[in-house]
Amino acid sequence: MKEIPLGNFRLECDARGRLIQLSTGAMGPVLHRAPLEDGGGFQPGGWDECFPTIEAFEDSPVMGDLIPLSPGEKTEPGTYSQTWSTGRFFAERRFRAVTPSHLEVTFTARNHSPQPLRFLWASHAIFASGPLRRIALSCGPEWTDFAVDGTSSKTFHPNHGAMRLDFESGEMSLETDQPWWGVWLNRGGWPAAAPAGFACVGLEATNTAADSPVNATLAPGGEFTGLIHLKIL
Repeated sequence: MKEIPLGNFRLECDARGRLIQLSTGAMGPVLHRAPLEDGGGFQPGGWDECFPTIEAFEDSPVMGDLIPLSPGEKTEPGTYSQTWSTGRFFAERRFRAVTPSHLEVTFTARNHSPQPLRFLWASHAIFASGPLRRIALSCGPEWTDFAVDGTSSKTFHPNHGAMRLDFESGEMSLETDQPWWGVWLNRGGWPAAAPAGFACVGLEATNTAADSPVNATLAPGGEFTGLIHLKIL
């Protein structure tokens, strides 16, 4: 287990390098920390980068090519970076403390294969629903009920500005340069074949309003970069 302090934030990674928790000073841990493997495979929790897909697509598994891989890691004052290399592309995620209460997340992918790569990027942050009191999008929709009722749903919303998250003990905002927010509200209904019995909320910045690639393609040598800003209010 590794802990990385970045201003008022603290990242916690497991032995394989997966980001399983993010804490924010007085608010404490905010991510859903689930067992990451349970017979059938990975369980939702922590903060993953889904690339080049979420649903299985062409040669990529569910949640994308990066999930099974342990990243390379580098820690410098105020920054923490993770890197992955596959047969098709190189990817890097960098966390940087812009100020003690402002964390910038940068994801970069570069196609180093001779073939075009159809892709989506979804920065898949899974928040614990217990401490949440309200999620509000700048474009209007908001959620205040996170009770477990055996359902699961996902919706996509255009990005018109910062998303606000109100917790029991503080507030945060999420911003992105991408055109869409994906909101997954799991009230214990996922997976449908074996109800999980836990609740969580996935908030993902994404370039595509879908769980599989639609029209984004990286040419050989092409590069994609996506940004997220997480702020304590």
